[in-house]
Amino acid sequence: MIITEKMAEDFTRIESHKFATCASDLGLPPGEWPRTIKTDMGNKMPFLRGAAQRDESGGIALIIYRQCHPGLIDLTIFND
Repeated sequence: MIITEKMAEDFTRIESHKFATCASDLGLPPGEWPRTIKTDMGNKMPFLRGAAQRDESGGIALIIYRQCHPGLIDLTIFND
């Protein structure tokens, strides 16, 4: 999978370098959270899986991916 700048046009922009989208919008199967996601955004370095936030039942509600080396872009992916 690669997240392109074109795809990011459909994401919710939280701040200038922070985006959010749903797992299903990216075609991620339920419960699948890749360690890295390729992108052509920003410095073109991949997003690295970061912190997960859990819901009341203990399931994953969202995961924040951050661009590496020294990327400025954060991508929050909601588990839907």
